[in-house]
Amino acid sequence: MKRKCILSKLTASAISALMLFGGTSAAQSFNIPTLLPETYVSANADTALENTSELQQTVVMKGKKAVVSLSSAGGSGNYKYSVYYRRSSVIKWTTAVNDTTEQTVSITPKYAEEYTVSVKAVDSSGKSIKKYLTLEVLPALKNNSELEQTKVIKGKKAVVDLDADGGSGNYKYSVYYKRSSAAKWTTAVNDTTEQTVSITPKYAEEYTISVKAVDSLGNSKKKYLTLNSLAPVRNTSDVPQTTIYKGQKAVINCSAENGSGIYKYSVFYKLTSSKTWLTLIKDTTKSTVYFTTTAEGSYDISVKAADSLGSTDKKYFTVRTASQLKNTSYTDKTITDIGNKINIYASVEGGKAPYTYAYYYKVSDDTSWKKIKDYSLTECVNFYPQSPAEYNIKVLAKDSDGNVSEKILTIGFISEITNKSSINKTSVEADETIRIYPRAEGYYKNVSYQIYYTVSGSTAKTYIRYDSSSSYAEFKPSKAGAYTITVIAKDSISRTSSKSFGVTVNKNTLYETVDGVLAQIITPNMNELEKIKAIHDWMINYADYDKDGYYSGNTPSTDYTAEGFFATRKAVCDGYAKAFLVMAERAGLEAIGVEGQASTSTGLTEPHAWNQVKANGEWYNIDVTWDDPIMSDNYERTLNYTYFLVPDSILNQDHIAESFKNTCTAPQPNDWLIPLVVEEAQQESGYTVCTTDAELTSAVQKFKKNGVNPFTFIWKTDTVDCNKIAQAYQPASAMSFSWKQWKFEGYWIITVTLK
Repeated sequence: MKRKCILSKLTASAISALMLFGGTSAAQSFNIPTLLPETYVSANADTALENTSELQQTVVMKGKKAVVSLSSAGGSGNYKYSVYYRRSSVIKWTTAVNDTTEQTVSITPKYAEEYTVSVKAVDSSGKSIKKYLTLEVLPALKNNSELEQTKVIKGKKAVVDLDADGGSGNYKYSVYYKRSSAAKWTTAVNDTTEQTVSITPKYAEEYTISVKAVDSLGNSKKKYLTLNSLAPVRNTSDVPQTTIYKGQKAVINCSAENGSGIYKYSVFYKLTSSKTWLTLIKDTTKSTVYFTTTAEGSYDISVKAADSLGSTDKKYFTVRTASQLKNTSYTDKTITDIGNKINIYASVEGGKAPYTYAYYYKVSDDTSWKKIKDYSLTECVNFYPQSPAEYNIKVLAKDSDGNVSEKILTIGFISEITNKSSINKTSVEADETIRIYPRAEGYYKNVSYQIYYTVSGSTAKTYIRYDSSSSYAEFKPSKAGAYTITVIAKDSISRTSSKSFGVTVNKNTLYETVDGVLAQIITPNMNELEKIKAIHDWMINYADYDKDGYYSGNTPSTDYTAEGFFATRKAVCDGYAKAFLVMAERAGLEAIGVEGQASTSTGLTEPHAWNQVKANGEWYNIDVTWDDPIMSDNYERTLNYTYFLVPDSILNQDHIAESFKNTCTAPQPNDWLIPLVVEEAQQESGYTVCTTDAELTSAVQKFKKNGVNPFTFIWKTDTVDCNKIAQAYQPASAMSFSWKQWKFEGYWIITVTLK
C-alpha cells in the first residue's frame, strides 16, 4: 500500500522513464527517494510527524561544541534521528550521527562562518521529516593588547593598549600586574570597555602584565606582556683637570648609568661671574668632549645626561684657568760637523717661578731617550754627539706648581757622505738578474738614490726602478755587452755621492737553447693548456731520467741543472723541474718549482722536485719526471699523463711539499686532454683505439682479415676481459694476451698473439 502511494506522486515524465527501463528492475536503478517530498503522511495516519529539534545555542566560537536537542511529535513514535551539517562555502554535507535515539548530539565546527544543520527525524513506521537549523560560528577570540612602551622609568606611566578581535565582540578587559620579585598580582582595572589603561611601576625591576579579554559570550583570552621598569639615569661624568692653562683643552668625560642605557649628553659652560650659559655641544653620543678656555678665570661646566626614555640628570663642575707655562728653549746651532759642541739654552714664559730644567737626547730614529742632566736650575748645557746623525734634544721645564712644559729640538751632526752601494754580480748572462744594494754613510736626516746604467759605446742613461721600501733594486740585461751601473746617493741637505760598477753581460746559452726549442714546438695560436702539453711531451721525448747514475750513487752535478738537461739529455728530478720552469717562463707561462718528498715503491719517502703551472687562471701540479715512462719498470717509449695538470687531491697521495706551493683545486682537464691524446695515438702510432664493445669487435675482425699477428690496440674498459677479444675473433683461435695500463686510468694497451 505504501509503495502505491509513493508511485502515485511521480510525474508522468518520471513514470514514462521508468517504463522505458522495463518494470521493476528499471525502477530500481533510480534513486527514488530523491523525488519524494520532505514530508508526507500515510493514508491511514491520524497525526502528522513533526520535527521539533532545536540548537541549544545559535552562536558558538570556532572549535567549540554546538549542541543539537533532538525531539519530535506526532507520527507513530519511537523516533530516530540523523544529523548532518555543512558550512555555507561548501556543498558537501558532513554526517554528525545516523539513526540515533539519543536526545542530543554535539557538533564542533572548524571554520568561522555560517553552518546549516540538517536534522532528519524518522518514526517507527518509516515516516521522516527534515528540519534545517542555522548555526553562526565565530572566529576564535584573539587578544591583541600591547604595551605602548616596553621600558619606562620607575614612577612613570606605562600605557597598555587594549585590543581584541574574533569572538562575539563587545569586549571587556581586566588588567593585572606584578613585579618579578613578588607573587601577588595587583589589579589595574576590571571589566573595562576603555581602549587604554595606565600602570605606574614603583620599583626598578621587570614587571609582568596580564591582560584578560572577554567577549559577550563569556569567551576569554589572556595575554602576558613584559615591562622593564628602570631606575632613573644617574650622571657619572667627570672632569679630570680642574686647573688648566688659558687656551688649553679641558677634557670632559661623559658617562651615565641606569635609565635605558642609551645616553646622549649636552654640555654647557659659562664664566662663574656670568649668569648666561652657553652651549658647548648638544645631544652628543660622544664619551669625550673638549672645552678650550679663552680667558683666565673660573668657568662653570654643566653636563646633562639623558636617556632614550626622557630621564635626565645634571652634574656641575668648576674649571679654573691660569697663565700657561711655555717652554721657549733653543740651541745655538741646528747643523754642525761631528766633533763640534752645541749649546742648549733652557727658557720659559708664564707659569710660576722658580723653574727647574731637565735635558735628554736620542738619535731621531730611536725610541728611548738618554739623560744629559736631571732637573736643576742649570739653564745651559753642552752636547757632544758620538756619531753623525740627526738628534732630538728634549728640554723639560717645571714651574713651582709642578706644571711641566716640554720642547723637542732637532740638531744635525754631519760628516762627509760616503756611497757604500754594492752589486751581487759583475759577470752575468743575458736575462740573468743583477741585484743592486744602495747604501750610504754620513748622510743627514735621510737619503734617496738614483740608479741608472749605460752600455759601452753609448752615453745614454737608462734609469733602474728602485723602491725605497726594499733593500735592493733588480736589473735584468737583455743583451750581451759591457755595462756600467751607477748609484747616486743624495741626503736631505742635497749632498751627493756617486759609485759605479762595471758589469760584463755574456750571451745566455740556456735561454738561446730554450727559445730555439720553443720556436719549434709552440705556435702563435696555441692556448696555455696546449703550450704546457707541448713542453711536457717534448721534455719526455727529448731526455731520460738518469737511472744508472742515480742507482749507482754517482750522479753528475749536471743532472741537477736545466743546462745539463738540454746538454746531456739526462737528468734527475731537479733537472726536470728546472728545465720545465725555464721553458714555461720563456713561453710566457706563470710557473714555480716545488721541493719536497715523494713516496717510493717500497713505501719510503725520498727528496723530490716538481712544478706548478698556471693555465686559464687556475694553478695545477705537474710532475714531468714521474710522467717519463723510463721511470716505469715496464719501460716503453710512450708518454704518460698521470701527473699532468692534476689537483692537490691526486698529487698529495704520494707527494709532500716542503717549499712554497699554491693551492690547486681545479680537476685535471680530461675532457680536453684524453680525446687529444687518443687522436695523437691513432695518427702518430697507428694504434686502433676501442672505446665500446662494438669498436672492439670491429677492430679484432679487421686484424683477422688482414692477417696481423700479433696485433696491438688500445682498449678503454674498466676490466680487461680477454673472452670478449676471443669471441670477437670467431671462429675461435688459440691466442695469448698481454696488457698494461696506457697513459690514463681505464685505458689499456693490449697485445694479442695467435698460436
